[in-house]
Amino acid sequence: RKEAYYFYKSGLELAQKRLGDVTKDLDNFQVRFDELKHIATNFLYPDELNASAKVMQAMRDDVANMSALWSWEQRRIVETEKFQVVRWGDVSPMDMEDDIKALFKKLKEIKVDRKCDAYIGMQDTIKKWTVFCPLVGELKDPAMRARHWTQLMELCGKSITVTADV
Repeated sequence: RKEAYYFYKSGLELAQKRLGDVTKDLDNFQVRFDELKHIATNFLYPDELNASAKVMQAMRDDVANMSALWSWEQRRIVETEKFQVVRWGDVSPMDMEDDIKALFKKLKEIKVDRKCDAYIGMQDTIKKWTVFCPLVGELKDPAMRARHWTQLMELCGKSITVTADV
C-alpha cells in the first residue's frame, strides 16, 4: 500500500500512470505464472500454485477498485469544473446540489478501503462541495440585497460587482 494511487496528494495523472504500470506488471507476471503452471501441471503439482493465483487475483481486484476510485475522481473534476465556469445569472444551485449528491452516492458505492488516503481525500473534497452548494443557493436568493453583498465583501476583504454576467 505504498503505491502513489493510494494517496490523494499524488493526483489523478500520477495515480492513473501508476495504475497502468502496475497493470502491465501484473500482466507480465501472469505470463510467467502461466508458464510455471504448465510446468507444475507436467509434474502433477498444479495445486501448489493455487495460493499464488489467489494473491495475484487479489492484487488485480485491488487495482481494479483503485482504478474505479480514480475514474470517479476524474468525473468529479469534470463535473465541478463545469460549475466554476457558469455565469452567475445561469447558476442553478439546486441542480448543482443534486449533481454533487449523485457524485457522493457513486463514491460510496465504490468497493475500496474507506481508510485509504485517496478515498478519504476524495470524500473530503466532495463534502466541501456539499457545504458549498447550499451557500450558493443562499447567495442566489432574491432576498439577497446590495447591503448583504457589501457586508459579505467587507467580511471577505474582496470587492466584486455582482451582475448576472459575473
